[in-house]
Amino acid sequence: MTVNRFDLYGTRRLDVEEARTLVSDVIDVELRLHDSSYQGEYYGGRDSGGRKIRVKVHGKDDEGYLDEEDFPDYKTLIYISGAASEDFPVLAGMDDIFLLRTDFH
Repeated sequence: MTVNRFDLYGTRRLDVEEARTLVSDVIDVELRLHDSSYQGEYYGGRDSGGRKIRVKVHGKDDEGYLDEEDFPDYKTLIYISGAASEDFPVLAGMDDIFLLRTDFH
C-alpha cells in the first residue's frame, strides 16, 4: 500500500507571486496559474517526482471561512502532496516559509 504525504507550508510575509517564484526555483517546478470553482485561483504543477504543488493566497471561501482556520496569520499557503519518500521537498526555514502541518494517509 502506498502512503501519501501532505505538507502545508505558510508564509506571513511573502505574497503569492513571491512564494511561487521561490518554490519554483527551489523545487525546480513550473507553477502555472489555475482557476478552480472549488479552490479559487492558485499556482500549481508537479515536480519531477510527481508530487503535486499548489501555491495560493490564504483567503476565505464563499461562507467566510479561511482556507486553513488554524493558521489565520499566514497570507500565502503552499501545499505539497504525493507519495511519501525521504527526498520529499523541504521548504521550512527558507525566507519566512514555515511548515505548518504534515499528514500521512
